[in-house]
Amino acid sequence: TPLIAACKVNCLESVKAILKVPGVNVNAKSVAGDTALIWASINGNTEIVKELLKVSEIEVDTVSNYGSTALYLAATVADNSEVVEMLCQMPEIAKCINHQSSEEKNAPLLVACQVNCLESSSYLSKFYLFHH
Repeated sequence: TPLIAACKVNCLESVKAILKVPGVNVNAKSVAGDTALIWASINGNTEIVKELLKVSEIEVDTVSNYGSTALYLAATVADNSEVVEMLCQMPEIAKCINHQSSEEKNAPLLVACQVNCLESSSYLSKFYLFHH
């Protein structure tokens, strides 16, 4: 979709314009099952993630065909703690805090530790303790 394409290439102005189009499906999936939010999270684009999270219909717990959520993929990127924190502030994210990628069998917290992202690891640890 145009929205996914704009998120893949980090084009904030295109994302803003597309989100103004009536009836745009913010949760549309690519052939691989990726969404605009998944791509914005992978890229660590905080401004695009903010714009997407403003849309009331956004589904933050969508799982790609490879079994990964936006939170899981955000945690795999070092220095992506701001995106991890923004995603964790969404009420629905508690459903996927322990979601393990079907490929790696690791939850977001473990992945953040593996890539040595201390800020994401710390935030996810606190989030996990608060919600369990």
